[in-house]
Amino acid sequence: MPTKSREKRLPPLRELQRRFAAGLFEPQDVPRQGLILAAGIEPALRVGIYTNNWRQGVREALALIYPVAERLVGTEYFASLADDYRSLHHSTRGDLHYVGAAFPAFLRTQFANGPYAYLADVAALEWAIEDARRAALVEALSPDALRDTPPEQYAQLHFKLHPAARLSHSPFPIRRIWLANQPKHEAVETVRLDAGGDWLLIRVMPDEIALAALDEAGYAFAAALGQGSALGEAADLALAIDAAFDLGATLRQLFVLGALR
Repeated sequence: MPTKSREKRLPPLRELQRRFAAGLFEPQDVPRQGLILAAGIEPALRVGIYTNNWRQGVREALALIYPVAERLVGTEYFASLADDYRSLHHSTRGDLHYVGAAFPAFLRTQFANGPYAYLADVAALEWAIEDARRAALVEALSPDALRDTPPEQYAQLHFKLHPAARLSHSPFPIRRIWLANQPKHEAVETVRLDAGGDWLLIRVMPDEIALAALDEAGYAFAAALGQGSALGEAADLALAIDAAFDLGATLRQLFVLGALR
């Protein structure tokens, strides 16, 4: 009795997609035999086109998000860092905006306790700016909103940080490093890494990026408001850090920057 030839069973589509995605990062995982038609180009080379496009896409996306970090280390070394980062942090979202979210943490591990440890904090500042850009057009809270609130109720008020506002702290002078590496910065400035750190409030507006310097108490106050503390609780926290903390001046600064909502 003749036997029927066994039909070759292809893996399910989900498995094919998984193996193809893995092949973008690990060439040895590229599905080959019977799964990709040569059509004049070897299967591995066909997948290599996508691998190269993905590699270059990540490099360019990171360079757009972290131009200061790229300038500090040089284009060639930055591309190498981007490749190492890509192999460790696979993108799980279709939006390239998020592909660089873990880059500061990657740099922190890469250069921990070394002479280039400051790079991670510079990158964290750049990511805060980039992430805040998406909400630059959101309306900020006006101080007029407090006009009808009795002063005795101020301590119970709750504010939110504006979605285009971020806080960033570093033991390194990251504000000066960032400013010295802007395209429109004409003066040649030497930045000493031991010149002191920064407590910053970052406010991104449609046509401006404000990097406002705070002291430790002001930073703690703004951070507490952002975490949901009432105005009185946030002020008490700041006063515990610095008995000379000026609540009125700090609150006015936040309103002027449009940092509250």
